[in-house]
Amino acid sequence: MDWSVRLFSDAGQIPVGKAGVYLLFVGDFLDYVGQSEDVHRRLAASHHVYDKDVHTIIVFIYEENYETRLGLERYFNNKYDPPNSFIGTEKQSAKQSGWHRASAEKRRNAWPKRKFEEFPVSFENVEKGAVFELSQLQFTDNSMGVPSIVALKPKDVRKG
Repeated sequence: MDWSVRLFSDAGQIPVGKAGVYLLFVGDFLDYVGQSEDVHRRLAASHHVYDKDVHTIIVFIYEENYETRLGLERYFNNKYDPPNSFIGTEKQSAKQSGWHRASAEKRRNAWPKRKFEEFPVSFENVEKGAVFELSQLQFTDNSMGVPSIVALKPKDVRKG
């Protein structure tokens, strides 16, 4: 399965009632990855990270299936380790470090930035209404030896 990826400059532009994975960018730097059964509603309500004045690019990947959304969320979090994401990263198990109590801005400024490589993310592409195709991501083979997307448990996610 492939996904159609849309870029938006504001959460209000995301279609209402659509499930998916959302990636919040500060410029071309990935800051947070999440998933929801209604991404528009999730970001329109009070969100612990999303700030419309800070996150100038929102990537929306439409996906109805919950397990697949979790797999996508963990894929991006594991590969890019965004500063304000915890699920599927080493930060998830490091609650005692105080990282959870730091502000989103402080985490963003202190964290190393990794180049996003899945598709070009720029405000120019947002303005053009660019749509990208994302090919199926394969984390592992299932028990029958067939490539599949799986939701990794926190203990299974390790930095490379």
